[in-house]
Amino acid sequence: NVSLQATNSLGTNTAVRSAYISVTNPVNPPLVEGFENIFLLPQNWYTENLGGNLDWTKSSQAASQGNFSMLMELYQADANTFYNMNTTPYDLTGATTGNLSFDYSYKRFNAFTFDTLAIRISTDCGATWVSLWEEGGNPLTTVPGNTLTSGWVPTDPSHWETVNISIADSLLGFSGTRFQFRAISGGG
Repeated sequence: NVSLQATNSLGTNTAVRSAYISVTNPVNPPLVEGFENIFLLPQNWYTENLGGNLDWTKSSQAASQGNFSMLMELYQADANTFYNMNTTPYDLTGATTGNLSFDYSYKRFNAFTFDTLAIRISTDCGATWVSLWEEGGNPLTTVPGNTLTSGWVPTDPSHWETVNISIADSLLGFSGTRFQFRAISGGG
């Protein structure tokens, strides 16, 4: 539980939040997550909606492998808003090399939208973040052209792209390492 007490010339007010802080034990790698055996998010993953009107959701509409993927419908999102999906912490204390690999699919809404996907890493359980990979606008697209409609669903394996990120030695060796998938809405 967390409590906050604020005092000024008009008096004192206290707010209490129950179960606000949770302690999570780091998981040992390797991890493979296909979103197949989960209800919403894998255990100890969480999302952060930083001022927008939507959030990441589990979807059965399309997947690069299996039957499920995580979806962020940026065409409905407030522009210039960050939507984070954070992994559970990993224990990388014995790691001498590291690699993060994921598949994504994206088609632009129109030529004037500039959505972005960023992958970040935290070695202190999410207190600070370092960018590992970022792509936006036309370079992010896996399918050419524009949807010009209210949504798009990848229907072919060629609509997906695999990204492999080598993790720098300086980011290895920590027990509270988290990864973050950050969608930044550009209105498309």
